[in-house]
Amino acid sequence: MTTASVQNVRGPLADHIVVRLADEGVPLSAIGRAVRRPYAEVHAIVVEAREAGHLVAIPPSDWPIGSRRDSRVPESTKIILGEMYQMMTALMRLYGLQPNEAKILAALVKHPDRTKASLHAVIDDDRKSGPKIIDVYICRMRKKLRPKGIVIETVWGRGVMLPPAARSTILKEVEGFDAALTRLEA
Repeated sequence: MTTASVQNVRGPLADHIVVRLADEGVPLSAIGRAVRRPYAEVHAIVVEAREAGHLVAIPPSDWPIGSRRDSRVPESTKIILGEMYQMMTALMRLYGLQPNEAKILAALVKHPDRTKASLHAVIDDDRKSGPKIIDVYICRMRKKLRPKGIVIETVWGRGVMLPPAARSTILKEVEGFDAALTRLEA
């Protein structure tokens, strides 16, 4: 396929592609160039997805000035320990979760549809426990989250899923927690 034959990509599938790329941390301008849509359209799609709870954060507008193509790394692949710690702290305090439960919920907030194997990798890098431990954690988490109206659904044959409404609720509560914490520190 030549560049001249590529047309603007439109429709629900294209919007889904835009959201998935943004979720991976690809800058908005780069997404716009890839799907041949104006920055304003891409930004509007991403903002709508963020408000609906499909994205945790909006990626930067473009790659850093002067960055070489081979050195570009999407923002979400850079592990920022402080942000993960902040999210886990909020989840533990808001919902009474243990550290591994908070790690699992944070992973589900980032990617709402996860396999049990991928969740196991989140909590156990050394693989000292078996993958069935995820079932135990999910059961405990459901008991703690149910009173707050948050459900974790089982997707038969695949793993577990955090519905968009639950994800949105969690993101709003974590933002509120962070805002309250910031006011206390000021």
